[in-house]
Amino acid sequence: MEVYGSGSSWTPLRPSGLGLWQLRALRQSSSSAREGAEDAGRVWSFMLTMARRSERDEYFARRDARARANTAEELLRRARADADTAEHDSRRDKARAASEYLASLRWPLGFRCPMCDGDRSWRTSTQHWKCVRCGRKTSVTAGTIFHRTRTLLTTWFAAIWLVTSQKNGTSAQNIHDMLGLGSYETAWAWLHKLRRAMVRPDRELLSGLVEVDESFIGGPAAARQARLVRRPTRCRS
Repeated sequence: MEVYGSGSSWTPLRPSGLGLWQLRALRQSSSSAREGAEDAGRVWSFMLTMARRSERDEYFARRDARARANTAEELLRRARADADTAEHDSRRDKARAASEYLASLRWPLGFRCPMCDGDRSWRTSTQHWKCVRCGRKTSVTAGTIFHRTRTLLTTWFAAIWLVTSQKNGTSAQNIHDMLGLGSYETAWAWLHKLRRAMVRPDRELLSGLVEVDESFIGGPAAARQARLVRRPTRCRS
């Protein structure tokens, strides 16, 4: 752009070689460029705002989902705890009922102290009977096959039922599988304890009319008898 003037006064002149319509076109194009830049800025600002809003919504959605998951886990944990508590209470009640049943079998006429033969006692917090006369503590399992056992009496009663309810008895492996014991050796020891307890020391021989179910008495087996038959021998001439 050329500027001409004299002294202290300056007068801008239009560029040489440009007409008025060209100047107007330049002004309009520059105005359009500014408006386009402003529109682009507004569009970019809008897009940035929407992106930030989307990130915020996604953050709140993740937070809500995490809160719901934690709530579901807490409810599940509480439900499991309530179920475990109910199962524990049920087992405790069954064990207490089994202990009372065993006490009724051991002392059908009431408690008797094994030391002084006293009949007065009271129950301790450890479920023992303490004699009033001599102060001896006695457990309902003392002196029995359940002595010092750490397994519930209900499990022992289930093992007794398995041994006595089947016609051919049961095996240690069957007791191990049915009751879920820790090892086969435990099931084997239980089975032998129960078998020894089922034998009466003062038992007597059977006499008189005896009824026996599904038994085979005397006589060799058919195959063995067939093998024992002598066959005629041939003489060679």
